[in-house]
Amino acid sequence: MKSNRGIICLPKKDGEKRFVIGKPGKRNLLCVGINPNTADRSKLDPTSRNVEKIALNNGYDGWVLVNLYPRRTKKVSFLEREPDKKLFWQNLNLIRSIASKSQFGFDRVWLAWGNDIDALHQPYLKESAYHLCAMLREFDLDFVSAGTNNSGHPTHPSPQAMAQKFGKKSKDVTLTSFDVKSYMTRVRKTIKIHHEIIINSIE
Repeated sequence: MKSNRGIICLPKKDGEKRFVIGKPGKRNLLCVGINPNTADRSKLDPTSRNVEKIALNNGYDGWVLVNLYPRRTKKVSFLEREPDKKLFWQNLNLIRSIASKSQFGFDRVWLAWGNDIDALHQPYLKESAYHLCAMLREFDLDFVSAGTNNSGHPTHPSPQAMAQKFGKKSKDVTLTSFDVKSYMTRVRKTIKIHHEIIINSIE
């Protein structure tokens, strides 16, 4: 059984939200999912364990997982229909802060939110993706994915999604270049963009 020592989680203990989880190393991969489930400092869940495996397979000994929205739910459909605006912007501001700091030394960002971003009752997920891609383009990062779905969205890192796309080779996924500029152009046409709010404090 793999040790869970070295897991970072922010907040450390919060059953309602999670901004960040990861196991940093010497070379770290930044991964962006859709929203957190159960993983915390004491244990990883299937998706975060898969993120770790794929990061290792792609030459990274450390990883950091963030999400488009930090509310914990088992299914995206369980998310609130209207976002908590403070939570929404806290999350994006924190991701910018993480990407800008040298302590992790990110060179690539793995986009991995899947088709659930098309959820009819949570359009703010697409807005979050647009803002996030725009801010991460400020940094010298290469955008990658584990391929895209038929909808054009970057494949989610859950074991089920990976197995559906790659079959028995799902544990040996190679991350490939993602055309983030074209993706942003397509997403921008489907959403209403709100002005950015800077919120630095994390409660």
